[in-house]
Amino acid sequence: MRLRVRDGVISSKHSWRAVEIDPQKKVITYIYNVLYDSIISAEKEPKKISEARDIYEIAKFLVKEKRFKIEDKYVVENYKELVDLFEKPYKFDLSLELTVEEEEKVPGWRELIDQLSKFFYERGLLMRVKGEKTLFRKKPLP
Repeated sequence: MRLRVRDGVISSKHSWRAVEIDPQKKVITYIYNVLYDSIISAEKEPKKISEARDIYEIAKFLVKEKRFKIEDKYVVENYKELVDLFEKPYKFDLSLELTVEEEEKVPGWRELIDQLSKFFYERGLLMRVKGEKTLFRKKPLP
């Protein structure tokens, strides 16, 4: 696969903006979610699958071989979607019930999700909070 890198943006034949990186920190800052439109329209066109395969191969190369870290939960979710599509890994659901004991120690919702995502990623697990993409869903923490 022939790649182009410019200003931290990696492009391929099928994807003009596949992955963005910070090469100094060895961090993936963005993975293009080519399948997002396909989810809305319930179609997975061959062109989109080819583009997704390119993005997957680039991201996998950076993570597995070049040992790049993933910046945040959004990048982890996009990477997870590609891994789920092309690798068919073992998956399971995990439910948590949390009780606030010391309110001053509790982070905000986004920070908590980012910390959980990083925690699981460092242990070889990719996570996604189900139903979080709904715009009007009430968050349990401020």
